[in-house]
Order: sequence, then structure tokens, then C-alpha cells
Amino acid sequence: MPKRTRAEKQRAILHRQLKYKLPSLTPPSPAFSSVKNTPAEENLTVVSYFAEDLKKSLFFILAIIALEICLYFASIKQSLKF
Repeated sequence: MPKRTRAEKQRAILHRQLKYKLPSLTPPSPAFSSVKNTPAEENLTVVSYFAEDLKKSLFFILAIIALEICLYFASIKQSLKF
């Protein structure tokens, strides 16, 4: 692969500088800046998500334990048959 010339290197540097400066030129949208959650609202959403996740986790854990118990008794029942 041929080496880059000095002009190509300068164009690459200019391209990188423009690439990183363009997003900062756009003003922030007012829709996102006007919506601010208070810490109390954020705390309530975190607690609600935690409660939902806890319920789902407990359901799956209990379902797995019940399945293991059923499989255990099924294997005992088969081993008692002659």
C-alpha cells in the first residue's frame, strides 16, 4: 500500500477536525432540555422497575424449583418400577 502524501494527511486532519466540531455547532433541542425529572420522580421509577424485576425473578425461580421437584419425584417413581 503506498504511503500517504502530505496533502492527504492534511486533508485527513481537517476532516477529523470538522467531523468532531459539527455536532457541537447544533443547538440543543428545546424539547429535551425542558423536560427535567426531579429526584423523587426518578426514585419512583427506579423502585417500580425494581419491583417488576423482582416479581419476574421470583416467578422464574419458583417455576424452576417446582420443575426440579417434579422431575425428582418422576425419577423416583420410575426407579421403583421393576
